[in-house]
Amino acid sequence: MPEQFDFSIVIPFYNEETGVRQVLKEMIDIIEPSGLSIEIIAVDNGSKDQTGKIIQEVILDRPFLKKIRVNVNEGYGWGQLNGMRRAQGRWIVMSHGDGQLQPRDLIKILQEVRTRNLTFAKGVRPVRTEGAWRRIVSSCYNIFFSVIFPGVNARDINSPPKVIERGLFEKLQLTSKDWFIDAEIIIKASRLGVAPVEFPIEIARRCAGESHVKISTIFEFLKNIALWLLTNGRPWMTNGW
Repeated sequence: MPEQFDFSIVIPFYNEETGVRQVLKEMIDIIEPSGLSIEIIAVDNGSKDQTGKIIQEVILDRPFLKKIRVNVNEGYGWGQLNGMRRAQGRWIVMSHGDGQLQPRDLIKILQEVRTRNLTFAKGVRPVRTEGAWRRIVSSCYNIFFSVIFPGVNARDINSPPKVIERGLFEKLQLTSKDWFIDAEIIIKASRLGVAPVEFPIEIARRCAGESHVKISTIFEFLKNIALWLLTNGRPWMTNGW
C-alpha cells in the first residue's frame, strides 16, 4: 500500500458518546495547523450507543479523518488492529479514545519522530492523575511485567501513544485483541532488538464517560501472560534476555 501520510493515528472508541466529539475536535484543532501529514482513523469498536453516529458527524468533508466500524467489540486491541490494517501512514500511532492524552504532547512526539526518523517511540507518564483504581491496576501491571520480562527496556507499558514505523509494524505480526496488545508490541520489538524512545507526557482526567479498565483486566493480563509463557517459553531463557 502506498504511503499517503506521514502518520496514521488510530483511536478506538467503545461506547464513548459523551466524549468522542470532544476528543476528535481537540485532535483536529491541533493537527490542522501543525504542518504534519496526518490521518486519523476513528474506530467505532462495536459501540452500542451513538458513538458511531457522532464520529460520522465529525468527519464531514475532512479527507484526513476516516471511520471504521467493528461490528462486535472483542477488546481494545481488536479495535486497534482493525484500524492499523487500514492505515496508510509511514508511522502508525496508537492512541486512546478517553481524551486523557493531550494532543499537544502527541504532536510534539510526532515532530520528534519525524525529525529523528525514529522506528519506535512511546509516551511515559511521570505523574499519574487518573483515578485510584486505574493507578493501582497500572502499577501492578508494570511491576509484574518487569519481573516476568526483565530484559525488556521499556516503562509504563500501557501508556499512549505508541508510534511504530510501518516496517517494524509489519514484522511484529500482532494478534492480541485486548489490552495485552501494548505488552505484545514491546515484547516482540525487544526480541527484534528495538527499544522504544520514550517521551514524558501529561495525562488529563477522562473528559467524559467511564473507564473500561475493570478488575477483570487484571485476570485478563494474567491469562495472557500465562498463554505467552506456554507458547513462547520463559522469557529469561531466550537469547539476549
